[in-house]
Amino acid sequence: MRDVLQQRSSLRIESALMRLAVFAVILAGTWFISWQLAHAITVS
Repeated sequence: MRDVLQQRSSLRIESALMRLAVFAVILAGTWFISWQLAHAITVS
C-alpha cells in the first residue's frame, strides 16, 4: 500500500514539473517574441 502511495506522489511531482516546464517554455517564447518585435520596431 505504501509503495502505491509513493508511486502516486512521485507521479504528481512529475506532472507538476512537466506543467512548470511547459509554463517556462511558453513564458520564454512570449518574452523572446516580444523582444524581437521591439527590436525590429526600434531598428526600422
